[in-house]
Amino acid sequence: MTSIAFTPALDLGVGGHAHSGDECATRGCSCRATTSLGTLPNALTITRTLACAALTVAAVAHASLPVLLAAVAAYWVGDVADGILARTIGRETRFGAALDVVCDRACCALVLLGVVTLEPSFALPVAVYLLAFVVVDTLLSLTFLAWPLLGVNYLRLVDERVWRVNFSPPAKLLNSAVFLVLLMTSRPFAAAAAATAALVLKSLSLLRMLERLLARPSGCFDSSEGASR
Repeated sequence: MTSIAFTPALDLGVGGHAHSGDECATRGCSCRATTSLGTLPNALTITRTLACAALTVAAVAHASLPVLLAAVAAYWVGDVADGILARTIGRETRFGAALDVVCDRACCALVLLGVVTLEPSFALPVAVYLLAFVVVDTLLSLTFLAWPLLGVNYLRLVDERVWRVNFSPPAKLLNSAVFLVLLMTSRPFAAAAAATAALVLKSLSLLRMLERLLARPSGCFDSSEGASR
C-alpha cells in the first residue's frame, strides 16, 4: 500500500515563501494553501445544506414523513455529488473538505431532530447517534487537518485501518444507512444498539488518530512504499 513518510519542513526564503517542495507526489496530499474559497463544489455543498434545512423545516411544519425523506435525499445525493464534482474538475481543497464535514453534521442533526419532532419515542437512539456522528465523528474527520491532506477521504495515507472502518464507501454507507433503516422501520432499540456500536467504533478510532497526531513530526511528506498497517 501507499503510506507517507515525513520530510523536513519547507525551505522558506525571504517573505516566508517556499522555494520548492510545495507539491506532493502522493494523490490526496497538498502542501499548498487554499487559494480560492468560492469553488463550484463548495457552492454545491452550501446549496444542498440549505435545501436539506428548508425541507426539514417544511416536514416538521406539516408533520410530513415524505418531505423529511426528501430532506434525507437532498443531504445524501448532495453529499455524494459535491465530492464527485470536486474530484472530477480538480477543485479539491482543504477548506472544501472541512466545509463538507461541517455541513454533513448540520444536515444530519436537522434531519434527526425532525425525526424526533415527528416521533418523540425515537429520542434515545437519535441522541446516541448524534453523540457518535455530530460530536465524536466530527473530531475524527477533522484530524486530516493535522496532515497536509486534501480531505478525510485521504486519511488512509495516515492510517488505513481507521479509514477503512470509518471513511471507505462501504463504511460510510453502513454507518448511516443501517441506523436510519432501523429507525424508519420503528425499531428504536435496535437503532440505539447500532448507534452505540458506532459510538464505540468512532471513539476508539479517534483515540487511535490522536495517538498518531501526538507522535506526528513537523513538515510535509512524500509518497513511499510502506508495510500494511
